[in-house]
Amino acid sequence: MKKFFTLIAAVAVALSANALDFKVTAADIAEGATLVDNEYVTVTTANNTVTPTVIANEDGTPTPATYAGETFPCYVGVRVTDAPSAANPTGTVHDVNVALVFVAKQNTDVTLYYRIGATKSIDCYDQTTGAAESIVQTATNPGEDYLFCTGVYKFQAGHTYTVYAKGGTVQFHGLTAAEGTYVAPTNHFYANASAAKVEGFSTMTYGDGAKVALTGNAGKSYGGASGITINGKKYTTTKVSNGAQNTFYAPEGKKVYVFTLYSYVNKDAATNRPPYWKEVGGVAYDGTDETIMQSYKDLANPDVYTYVFPEGLSEVTFTNTGEQVCFVIEANYDATAVAGVEASVEAAPAKAVKAVKGGRIVIIRADAEYSVSGAQLK
Repeated sequence: MKKFFTLIAAVAVALSANALDFKVTAADIAEGATLVDNEYVTVTTANNTVTPTVIANEDGTPTPATYAGETFPCYVGVRVTDAPSAANPTGTVHDVNVALVFVAKQNTDVTLYYRIGATKSIDCYDQTTGAAESIVQTATNPGEDYLFCTGVYKFQAGHTYTVYAKGGTVQFHGLTAAEGTYVAPTNHFYANASAAKVEGFSTMTYGDGAKVALTGNAGKSYGGASGITINGKKYTTTKVSNGAQNTFYAPEGKKVYVFTLYSYVNKDAATNRPPYWKEVGGVAYDGTDETIMQSYKDLANPDVYTYVFPEGLSEVTFTNTGEQVCFVIEANYDATAVAGVEASVEAAPAKAVKAVKGGRIVIIRADAEYSVSGAQLK
């Protein structure tokens, strides 16, 4: 009996936490409107003049949509012309459509209710880090075109997000915000932080205070580039100015203990100028079979180089050579991460991995540990 009542209580709590917080009606969407402001999240709109549309059949007869246990009388279009960026964090809204802005007060699971074309997507931009966030989408009528869906985003406390659609309109019906199952990462990703396709910028600043700047040549500049996939998420890369030193500045009061560069070479195939990171964190490296990059515009399989700084660095320099590369940074500010990396290296994986130990790159294979020149270390 006790277990039975515990289960009932748990279900009741879950239902309460997931009660619908907002439903589109004919009068509740205006520019800058606050849709939700509760203990979990604040949701506002960024839009032009928006009028909710009554859900109706072809002859105009109102036919509210019912799915996922909710009935929705109206919708509003979610669509942008230009996707969000650091220079324009809510994007450029398309005609009479809307973008949604979420400020997470605590780790929060947000469920969206919407109708979407089978070939379209609803996207999310983390204004704090410049990264894309993925949604777990469930359709109630799979196999059809205009799908009625719920989608869950897991938002991190203190971050601001823009939810938008580009290339097609998503019919947004409502949302729920509940206590999050999200676990805040110790690893932080820093993707491109410029307006789309803008050339000539030399500094990228992020919402948590981190910064990346070209510090080696005042005449050089960054550029926007294609997206790469890291752990199932897509990040827009930055096209580095070839041969110019860059500096990553950690947020105030923090130090970087593990620094990872994800990159691809901005060429279709190898040339006679082998590309590699010739300097990271003040340590110089030679071009060898282990340091030379192999990912030539392979956006699903970027090159990955990890550097460990046991004492931590508030500033990390990094410089490439050879051909131009496009990169994303991952920084870890947890001192205990060093032990974690070293433990994974010591595990001697079947597939060779690269890591930096004691200021030098080492290659770990199943049988032993090697230097970049091929000499066996242990």
